[in-house]
Amino acid sequence: MHLYAGDPYWGHTVETPLRFNKLATASQAQVLIAGGGFTGNLVAHVLCSAGMDVMVVERGRLGRGSSLANTGLLQNRSDNMLSEFIADIGAEPALRFYQMCLQAMDHLTVLSRQLSGPTDYRLRDSIYYASTPAYIVPLQREYHCLDQHHFPVEWLSREQLRDRYRLDKPAALRT
Repeated sequence: MHLYAGDPYWGHTVETPLRFNKLATASQAQVLIAGGGFTGNLVAHVLCSAGMDVMVVERGRLGRGSSLANTGLLQNRSDNMLSEFIADIGAEPALRFYQMCLQAMDHLTVLSRQLSGPTDYRLRDSIYYASTPAYIVPLQREYHCLDQHHFPVEWLSREQLRDRYRLDKPAALRT
């Protein structure tokens, strides 16, 4: 299966990719993770840190599947607005999901600081803007929902967007 085309950026960021030999004998572990990409390796790290015996198996090379072609952008929010998510699945699971995403970003920040060598990990503002005036009302609804539930959010007017980010959009949320 071809997961990307072209020459993705991430393939040029590791000087010497890790290589492992194929397993020569049967092995056992408490947890088997299929896939040695970004997610598989993070899950392995978390489980190993909790004292579990973990084995990661990868058909190809570690981090060379879809992880190689990702944007490198990590966000503490879903593609679905929290206000819509609450309407779809209910307040408790939607809020818990958003809280877990925020906690995951905090954990990734701590993890990046514990790694040896440069990681290029940087915390950045996330700007979610209304592309036209018609999207201001849903964006306001999302702002009030996030603010009501104590998620870090700031409402930005057109003027603030121009001044701070040089974006000419009707309004935005900064997280």
